[in-house]
Amino acid sequence: MAITTDIKSSTLEIKGKRKMKKRKPLPKQYAAPPGSAREATIRRAGKLYKSGNKAAAFRLRNKQEAAEARRMKKNGKGKKAR
Repeated sequence: MAITTDIKSSTLEIKGKRKMKKRKPLPKQYAAPPGSAREATIRRAGKLYKSGNKAAAFRLRNKQEAAEARRMKKNGKGKKAR
């Protein structure tokens, strides 16, 4: 009887644990920290592009580029006129 309770408790322990999916890191050019909203958006755009929904992927990319431009302008790090 002790064996069955040990098996039940060990089975419950195994079922209760979730495995974290290991994701490939994004290329360095994106500079998105792991787990950030920017990383999620980049991954979503990639999935859309691979599935053939290129218009939606381009909309996401343009939205991110506009947000980046606003951040750069706000911080005074925008492109300087030559």
